[in-house]
Amino acid sequence: MKKANMLFSSVLLSILSFSVLGCSDKDVFSKNSTDSNQTVQVENLSADTVKFNTVATEQPNKYMVIIEWPKNLGAIKILADSAVIFQTSGKITRFEDHCDGGKIINYEIQQINSDNSVLTQITNKTLVPLDLIISGKTVLTDNLKFTGGRLFLLGGGILQTTVFTVNIDVDEIISDDASIETYAANQKQVFEKSGASGGNVTLKARTATGKLTANMRGISGGDGRGSLCWTAFSMNCNASSGGAGGDGGYFTLILNENKNFVFSRSLENGIGGAAGIACAYTVESGQQPQPYLIWDYKNGCEGHGQGKANGIAGINGKGQICFRLKKEDPYACI
Repeated sequence: MKKANMLFSSVLLSILSFSVLGCSDKDVFSKNSTDSNQTVQVENLSADTVKFNTVATEQPNKYMVIIEWPKNLGAIKILADSAVIFQTSGKITRFEDHCDGGKIINYEIQQINSDNSVLTQITNKTLVPLDLIISGKTVLTDNLKFTGGRLFLLGGGILQTTVFTVNIDVDEIISDDASIETYAANQKQVFEKSGASGGNVTLKARTATGKLTANMRGISGGDGRGSLCWTAFSMNCNASSGGAGGDGGYFTLILNENKNFVFSRSLENGIGGAAGIACAYTVESGQQPQPYLIWDYKNGCEGHGQGKANGIAGINGKGQICFRLKKEDPYACI
């Protein structure tokens, strides 16, 4: 019975003796993974017979590089950046290297001879994609251009772009009820000033999942001032014009496919400020003009505070949201 247990343990160790070093940074690998009681015709290793495939996991910036080769190659050794990460002389024909996103890995696959010399070898340079992760509220301070694996918008996060331009090109967008906005809602400039415009946002991806909301907003222009002056001082008594409303900006989303992806959108261009009224005094931007009073008498554009012209209302902003959620869908704009 003891001999049987020892034989079982030996065979089990023989089958399982491989290691993962490479991206997982382990220091131990097996040198003696063997198959017993089996004679096979050993074939030559070639670049055509070894397959490399990079697969994303569910976690951001976590990937697997899967390496596969035919079963009749005999002993195989795998190196990553000159370090041995796997070695087998048995049936094993597949190895999974768990890696962080953004790495460049130089793999070397060696076919080992019976005297432990290298019979033949191939090399492969693998670029592991980098993911862009946005959580909480992120306010841009510069333009954003990103090309990579995936865009993660986590936990109801907000990407506020303000005036800046965004260009993101990824394989997949994963959005957890997040939003992209130019500015917060209901913002208005002070007297006479024009509202700021939102920058342009472009998202391209092969696929998308989850829920994403785009709120493209411009800041409304400030109202014009009413007349408030004394003509005796040679002041201009005409009312001022309202500031222009800011553009909501231009948003573009292009997908080839999606997995139950929900896209909500809202375009809120800035509204031009109201015109100032001659012979009227506006206390704050946004309040209705009230007649200018001197010594409790309505001025009526006579004497002090005289004004001859009203201001002009500011023009409204403009913008557009365009999207295509599947390759076969028409390109739509609002």
